[in-house]
This record gives sequence, C-alpha cells and structure tokens, in this order.
Amino acid sequence: MQLSIQSILLNVSDLERSIAFYTEVFEFSVDAREIDVAALKVSGSDRRQVLVLRATKGKFHPGRGVIGPRLFAFEAGSLDEVHLVESRLDAREALAGRRRAKGWEAVFGYDPDRNQVSIAAGLSGEPIGEDDWTVLDEAVYMVAE
Repeated sequence: MQLSIQSILLNVSDLERSIAFYTEVFEFSVDAREIDVAALKVSGSDRRQVLVLRATKGKFHPGRGVIGPRLFAFEAGSLDEVHLVESRLDAREALAGRRRAKGWEAVFGYDPDRNQVSIAAGLSGEPIGEDDWTVLDEAVYMVAE
C-alpha cells in the first residue's frame, strides 16, 4: 500500500494570525475559506496535501504533555528553502533551533499557538532518503521538550 498524508486539521486560537503565519513563512496558499475554517495547500504534487485550520472557541493548548501532535514537519526541495524559512521564523522570533544530521538539515520553530513546526531538506539536493530513517536522530527526543 502506498500512502501519503493528505491533510492535517489543526485547531487554532486566531484563524487570521495562523493563516498569515503559514502563508508568509511556508508560502502555503489558501485553497478554501469559510467563517471559522481555512484549507491551505501544502503541496501541488499529484497527491494534494492540505493543512486545515479551524478556529476554536474556548481554551486550548498545544500538544506538550497531552495526547496529540507535537510537531508538524515539512520537507523542502532544497537547503536554500530551509534557510529562507529559518530567516522568516527568526524575524517572527519563532525560531527554536536547527539540527544537521548525516543526510539532512532541519530548522525548528513555533506557530502562533506554540505548535512546533519544522522544515528539512536533504544535504545532497535529493529528497531525504529511506536510509535516513533507519536510525532515529536525537532530534526526535528534543522536539517540544
């Protein structure tokens, strides 16, 4: 079976602020928009990937210490794109750090609701390979600690 992640639904405290973050930092485009919901296109490949943002009413907090997502990680086409996102996160004072492993480099940051986000690219210019997942990097343990 060949699967890919088609969509992620993320509750957010301020829809406008979150749309601005994901469109400005990651260059996602808005595919659809309703009163309290927006669908942002992550990838324009043959398998559409969408981040759905839904405004919440009430008090919510990000995934630390609770069941749920701890990180939204994206793969870029090049290290230049990773560095561009890094500068955008830094300008928003939302940069958490960077990590370089044998075959890839990643930067970590936070969205407006303090959900941790990451973007990585392969060092060779090729997509991050299957071999890069045979040993879990220590970054897995550092995420959102």
